[in-house]
Amino acid sequence: MKILLLLLITLVTNCSVTKEIKSFNNLSTPIGKPKYYQVTNNYAIHFFFGIFPITSTAGNAKFEKTLEDFTMEAAKKGNSKVYIIQKDTTNLWFVLPPVTFIFTPVNTEVLGFVSD
Repeated sequence: MKILLLLLITLVTNCSVTKEIKSFNNLSTPIGKPKYYQVTNNYAIHFFFGIFPITSTAGNAKFEKTLEDFTMEAAKKGNSKVYIIQKDTTNLWFVLPPVTFIFTPVNTEVLGFVSD
């Protein structure tokens, strides 16, 4: 029963969220004027201090998967250029030891701007 509950929680907590930010006071960047800024966050439960994702698609908050989601979202809206400004990964192994030593919440954020 506990394992089933843990698997259910794991499946529910895996998600990718993308936000667009268009309020940048009409300023430009060194390589041109962006269409908008984009932030993509992936939240997942990984195994063993956040080292191993549960699967390669669902339950994956590694940088590679988050970058893929970031670029896929930009391409869906007809854009052809992205410029990554920042990447951050938060590994929450210390939240509820020893449970989070094995099942670790992980969040990866990619921030950048998108242009035509």
